[in-house]
Amino acid sequence: MLMKSVLWSRPVGLAVGCAIAAGMVPLTAVAAPDPVQPLQLAQTSIIGQCRAARLSTPIFSQRDPRSPVAKLMLTNDKVTLSENGATDGLIGVSAPTPGFIYAVNLKMCGDTTPPPSGSLCRRVIQPEGLIIRAQPNPNSAQVGSVGYLQEVTLTQDPPKRQDGPGGRTWIEIAKPAAGWVSNGFAGSGASNLGTCP
Repeated sequence: MLMKSVLWSRPVGLAVGCAIAAGMVPLTAVAAPDPVQPLQLAQTSIIGQCRAARLSTPIFSQRDPRSPVAKLMLTNDKVTLSENGATDGLIGVSAPTPGFIYAVNLKMCGDTTPPPSGSLCRRVIQPEGLIIRAQPNPNSAQVGSVGYLQEVTLTQDPPKRQDGPGGRTWIEIAKPAAGWVSNGFAGSGASNLGTCP
């Protein structure tokens, strides 16, 4: 009891400091905290929002890149989102056809920013994969192949392109084998290569 009367005879600031140091905090000296409200983050739904293809990219019928392609989207084609986030890199869309598309290949509608430059990495988005040819010609010797969603390394950025027989456009690559891969037909707007994630 003696200690308590001495403690309260000191100035309040010092008394509270001593009480805290001693492990005794008088109830009247510390205000009770307000009940803690759970932190609520503003969650904005993106369902129904418009996105555009940054490059030619498929919409898959299922959330599996091995499922059938429901539609091939060309650069700047628009989709309507049906989910708030991507799972395994794929996000659901409701239009122009229901399915799933790689979120990394989408941009905001109206965004005219070109794909990032400086990277030599590209990813095969042709579901059947690509044959690597010695020359930019479908009759040239096959020097390798690359599967769907596998990466290739360009020889330069922007890619070295060449139009071949039949209106096919070819891109020169250094890896996984030096040669040329088909990038679709000139003027079609389609592409067999997308950006790496």
